Amino acid sequence: MIQLGSDILNLNPILVWILLMSRFSGVFLALPGVGTEQISPAFRLWAAITLSIGITFTGATAPEPAHLGELILMIGAEFSLGYLLGSIPAYIMGGLAVSGQVVAGAIGLGQANMIDPSLGGSVSVLAKLNTLVATVIFLAIDGHHIIIRAASGNPGELGLGLWRADVEIATILQAQLVSSFELALRVSAPILVTTLVTQFVLGLITKFIPQVNIFIISLPLSVMIGLYIMAYTFDGLAQFTVKEFAKIEEVTGSIYPTLVQTPATP
Repeated sequence: MIQLGSDILNLNPILVWILLMSRFSGVFLALPGVGTEQISPAFRLWAAITLSIGITFTGATAPEPAHLGELILMIGAEFSLGYLLGSIPAYIMGGLAVSGQVVAGAIGLGQANMIDPSLGGSVSVLAKLNTLVATVIFLAIDGHHIIIRAASGNPGELGLGLWRADVEIATILQAQLVSSFELALRVSAPILVTTLVTQFVLGLITKFIPQVNIFIISLPLSVMIGLYIMAYTFDGLAQFTVKEFAKIEEVTGSIYPTLVQTPATP
């Protein structure tokens, strides 16, 4: 607070707004479907400003920093927290992208690449397809609302400026990484096994009927069978993805208690 004569100017709401802006900037930078080049940075900025102002008017408070260095640390911590919350569903989409990349290489579409603006590089068509499907599912089940609610918290329980990364956060991230690889394995396993069996049968045909030019029919047959199995298992892919996204609220809840254990004081 700053005292001017007999009046006291309370600057805590400005501090709260700055910290909330840092948190929501991190969220909208990493959130799938929002934190991409397809969404205007101006739109994300105004969304962060609007949410920050709205929460500030609920009466949220933050501890006043003792010096400039502590203020910078608080801002950096809030941005890191927002980025962490926004990147939780990105682990799931990364697993699906890996599965699409592996499947594309197995069935012979490894060279069919396209530019992915969200990653800033080229990925296989199947990896991009899996990512788009996961993004649609994430938005359809209101997964982005879960992340925004986790970042918004409850009035008086935001824990602004108190969050710090620790071993528990590293454990949560490790669990998410392992879960994403498990999802990739579940999604790609049927297609990889079918492709392996197809190649084995083609090898037997080459062994017993040497006159057949197996190289002419191998690639189109592998692509056709791979795409057919992928289409056949598409429903399972969607179900696995929904189950993984359903765990987001639990994961954010395991991060958020570290914020509310020590209530913020004005």
